[in-house]
Amino acid sequence: MTKEQPSMGNTTPSHDVTVIGLGAMGGELARVLVAAGKKVIVWNRSPDKAESLAKAGADVALTPAEAIAASPITLFCVWDYSAANEILAQDGVGEAVAGKVIAQLSNGSAEEATHQANWLEQRDAEFLGGGIMGYPRAVGAPDTIILYSGDPDVFKAHAAVLRILAPAQQHVGNLSGDAATVYTAVWGFYFAAMGGLFDGLALIAACGLSRESVKAMVAPMAGKFVEGALDVFARLDSDNFTGDQATVAGHIEGIEATCAGIRKKGVEPRMLDAFVAQLRVATVAGRGDEDVAAVAESLMPASMLPSHSGY
Repeated sequence: MTKEQPSMGNTTPSHDVTVIGLGAMGGELARVLVAAGKKVIVWNRSPDKAESLAKAGADVALTPAEAIAASPITLFCVWDYSAANEILAQDGVGEAVAGKVIAQLSNGSAEEATHQANWLEQRDAEFLGGGIMGYPRAVGAPDTIILYSGDPDVFKAHAAVLRILAPAQQHVGNLSGDAATVYTAVWGFYFAAMGGLFDGLALIAACGLSRESVKAMVAPMAGKFVEGALDVFARLDSDNFTGDQATVAGHIEGIEATCAGIRKKGVEPRMLDAFVAQLRVATVAGRGDEDVAAVAESLMPASMLPSHSGY
């Protein structure tokens, strides 16, 4: 039950922030906000998930319309945009969003973000697209990043309360879908690296070695990844793809030999195979003698490529 029933017609918000969706991530967002002294109201499709938050000091709304009407900004943290759209379609929500800001932190594409932003704009509401760059355990930590996009003035107006959740938050673009695009790109390389780690641990196990030997290399290799990634950006910016370090073709030859050895141990090198497939795109484009950074350009849409690429 709600501790306080905000009137749907109130012009003065009764709460600082609303959180819709109380799964592992949404629940942690609400807990961190409550712990920071904010007046928080929450709603979840399954009411039992709100019980611990109510004990911590959050108010619990009976409906999403009531929750949204209670504060100037609502954080949506449900599974995806389809789930969020179902909530927005519930009774009274279309009226409750008027004059409010919806910060959408659910999974989705740039196109879905744009569609939802347009729906909200038609109802006199503002939209911030968002993407949480971490797991629930990271919420509120000093280095945690949440990406936002949309009207920069709207972001600035609510930056203080949002910063509680992610002190290193970033506004990455003015378009509604920009945050979703950057979120997807960044998590893409994170999960690819994690997949490579899983393959590596499988090899270590197959060889009867201690995984501590790999654990000790995580931080050093993370540093090497940063070094390599920044070199890619520098080469893209300077249009310098000379193969002075290691060519695309050289990578293919070396990695394929490595993959053959891995298979002899009964392990499938899935992530390395995927990387070789990317490398081959560059060789097909005639860039086998260039630096591995040329692969990045080779994967881009043809319309985005400079004239030297041969497309």
